[in-house]
Amino acid sequence: MQTLKIDKNGTLVLPKIAQSIFRPSDKIAWFVDGDTFIVKKINPSKLSEIADRIKEKPLSLKEIVKEVHAYRKEKR
Repeated sequence: MQTLKIDKNGTLVLPKIAQSIFRPSDKIAWFVDGDTFIVKKINPSKLSEIADRIKEKPLSLKEIVKEVHAYRKEKR
């Protein structure tokens, strides 16, 4: 297990290995569950990639949401 340090300003100090994964411009999601802190890098989908999947008539909002969820599930 690796650890992180929190400096006097409350900033997490990332080890080199984490710095190679997370960049300053990256968006991340974080969660707290009890005493567990979870960080996940967010890779937003490009709308053009999702739109390319649809070849037929325009979709309803419900169908669009369903398609976005399917696309995100594929990308995990």
